[in-house]
Amino acid sequence: MIDSVEFRYLDVSWSDPETVKSLEISRNPIPVEELENGSYLIEGMTYQKYLPRIAVHIISEKQLHIPYVKDGEGNKVQLIPVKDPKTQKDWWIHSDGWDANSKHYLTELYRTVGVVELVIQNTPVTLKNNASNLTVDDLEEYLQDFKDGLWQIILNLQSSVKGTVSKSSNMLSEEAISLFRDFADSLEAMMKKPVVELKEVQEKKAFKQVRPVNLTFREIATKGIRKQLTSRSYNETFDTPENRYLHSCAYRVFYIAKQLCSVLTKQEQHLLRMIDNNKRNIDSNNSRKTKTIDQGIFDDETRVIERDYRLQRETLSQALRNQPPLPNNILNIDSGSYRLSVTKVFKKYSGYFFISQINGERVKGNPKFKRSYAVVGMQQSIFDWVLSQRGDDNYLSLTIKGMVQKGRDYSNPEKPFYYIYFHHVEDVVLPKHKKIQDELADRTRRRQIYESKGWEVPLNSNEIKELKRESSFIAKKNDLLESSKRSRHNILHQIEPIFVRLRKINSFFKEHKIKRSAVFPNTMSFVQNPVYSKAKSYFSKINALDGMDGDLFNSLSEFDEIGIVNIPLLYERWCLLQIIKLCSEVYGYEMAGDWQSRLIRAATNNEYNVEFDFHNPINNRRLYLGYEKELVKRGRRPDFVLDMEYQGYVFNKTSPTTSPFSQYEGTTSPDPVPYEQYQERHRNLDSEKSVYDNWQQGNVQRKRLVLDAKFKDNLFQSGFEGILNDLTENKDYDEDGKNQVFLLHPKNDAVQEKTSPLDWGKHSDYGQNLKHKKGFIFLLPSSKYGNTLDNLQRLLGMFIQSASYFLDYGGGAHNFWFDTTCVSCGTSSYDDFICKKKKTEGGNNSWRITCKKCNHLTVKTVCYVCHRDLYKNQFNFTYHRTKAEQVSNIVCPSCQVFL
Repeated sequence: MIDSVEFRYLDVSWSDPETVKSLEISRNPIPVEELENGSYLIEGMTYQKYLPRIAVHIISEKQLHIPYVKDGEGNKVQLIPVKDPKTQKDWWIHSDGWDANSKHYLTELYRTVGVVELVIQNTPVTLKNNASNLTVDDLEEYLQDFKDGLWQIILNLQSSVKGTVSKSSNMLSEEAISLFRDFADSLEAMMKKPVVELKEVQEKKAFKQVRPVNLTFREIATKGIRKQLTSRSYNETFDTPENRYLHSCAYRVFYIAKQLCSVLTKQEQHLLRMIDNNKRNIDSNNSRKTKTIDQGIFDDETRVIERDYRLQRETLSQALRNQPPLPNNILNIDSGSYRLSVTKVFKKYSGYFFISQINGERVKGNPKFKRSYAVVGMQQSIFDWVLSQRGDDNYLSLTIKGMVQKGRDYSNPEKPFYYIYFHHVEDVVLPKHKKIQDELADRTRRRQIYESKGWEVPLNSNEIKELKRESSFIAKKNDLLESSKRSRHNILHQIEPIFVRLRKINSFFKEHKIKRSAVFPNTMSFVQNPVYSKAKSYFSKINALDGMDGDLFNSLSEFDEIGIVNIPLLYERWCLLQIIKLCSEVYGYEMAGDWQSRLIRAATNNEYNVEFDFHNPINNRRLYLGYEKELVKRGRRPDFVLDMEYQGYVFNKTSPTTSPFSQYEGTTSPDPVPYEQYQERHRNLDSEKSVYDNWQQGNVQRKRLVLDAKFKDNLFQSGFEGILNDLTENKDYDEDGKNQVFLLHPKNDAVQEKTSPLDWGKHSDYGQNLKHKKGFIFLLPSSKYGNTLDNLQRLLGMFIQSASYFLDYGGGAHNFWFDTTCVSCGTSSYDDFICKKKKTEGGNNSWRITCKKCNHLTVKTVCYVCHRDLYKNQFNFTYHRTKAEQVSNIVCPSCQVFL
């Protein structure tokens, strides 16, 4: 059935019930989804004061029946046909009757949110209408923004402004602008003396001026000699093959100049808005004396702490209850309490840990323990609970009270060890439990204070310092934006006069009724006439610039004529442009191959499995962006699949030390260790012996980010979470948990229960409570809510930044190497960063990386509980959850510890 019908949007106007006055059809069909049960689904959109109709065309020659819908009572309501005046195709639409006053067919089907069943060719198709608050002006703004974005990428304007493309292909280089100017000069010279042809015509002339033709003699024979008779004459015409060709060339260059002026003007306006907004943010930061604590987030943090503490105590109580009864025949057993620090599992006996400290005394090297080691054992239920609390760092302090037996044993005849075994445990106390109790009591006290002050409290010294740093970063960013705006203004100042001249030149061709022809006539005029020769030469050079390819130009020109659109599809393809812009213009990845043609096909046609290859020449990383790429599970095509390949590095304790820079340049070490083995080895190294001084290249790593664009501005957090669950659990977009999966959506207030106090917390979720595995991001082609592209940049920055490496060679504060990317300006050059290393209170490395180009500060550290990498990217680009009371204090997305 899918192959025999198609659905599209129609915009129809009628003269009368039987006569279509005009009909506009959407360029792309509405996607039809085949569901698991074998049925079909299409999704429509309702708009404010705008009624595009969903229509069906039966492609099959044999129409089985008139398509119909089923109303609420199960009755059949037949669709009515609308014949396209141009193609004579029949399209079937729903009607509730003719309105003679407005001259159109009424319908509530396309205005009503909900589900209705269509039956076409004996096959049921479910139509699901989603609500939209969009107006016609919104639709036009979105469509124009998409067109401008497509032209910008194809013409490579961002790189042109930055001067990062070759001179010969730079559309906005001085050489290119000079060619535009010279081309206009040559055409203006042509206008003074164009090539003309004399065409013989017949016209009335005075008797003495007549050059007779056959008609002249017939007139004399029938009417006699008169004052005026028909005579042979000649008219000059400018509609020659040479001029037609130059008209085609002039139109193309004029059209490009028009697009350049339009896009550069809008870019300049956009930059001006960003600069003004940044200035307001700087003024706000400088004048701020207080902060507002989000009460909802504060209370949610308290609930999380209470829940985790309660769960820990409940599981401990269950473990205590699951102990077997204490036997009566055990000798040398006493009641006792011990403060212990347990480390690794002692595998010789079941239920035992190594002990590094007993009651505050270190075991290793202690004469009291005869320089041997000690272990502690317990019932299996208690052992399992302690193991769950110990985590990945192989260390836990605790106090155990119960019936205990002590002694000495031998792992071999020469090596004794000491053991403590709890036959029955009465209680286990963790230091963090006391800390949690104190924190909960203190939060109750602090909440009373905040409530009495209306949740508005003074900034502390650290927060004032953070705001000053943020203002410094914004000021530096504004300097870059100002520079970019000046570059665009200067280029626009040069192009606009050329555009005006080209417009007059095109008017000349129209006024002289010269048609257009892209076929070069190859006449002697282009050899003998220097004016025509120059015009041809300059156009050939212009045609070699990026974006001037004939096929691309024709496709883009045709696309500019699009009126009615499928807005969810438009949003999806607009998102594609934004991803490409960020990868190429911000993060410095160069697109390879015939990407312009692939982008045009992806943006204008209904193609699948379109892939774009990106390469970063600075750090030798690669991105592969798939549009409608089919995953392993048959038939599943997310909108976007972004794969990243990057070099892995492994710690090898036995290898000789090598230069980090030689590794970075691509030399390979023999027998590289897979990254997973490195993680295991690194985790199990004794912290005293690990000096991090030997690294080598490992296997190439690959990460995948899956994105789906959902233009649903009637959904909230629960709706998006439901879609995400369907994509991961039913459609396997995460491919068994390996991929990150995120939605892109247009709703500014999507989040109902905020967990982040940062600005993005009301509309986006970066999976900050789900290890950043899935979430939804607010992205809208409108300036109504500021620069929403920052939200997507934050997501891509999270994806790219997670592949950073910081290699510590030991032996000093500066003996290290790193491979990272600035999430703000996108630079990844080693020389563009100032990096400082220091130790945290827990003894882990912390890295402060300042970008020289944009002044952005990134702090990379690890969670003190689970040792996950954490990144703090100032306020604007931090994607981790932060605390309500201090938004610069991040929360680990894995263990969610708030203490």
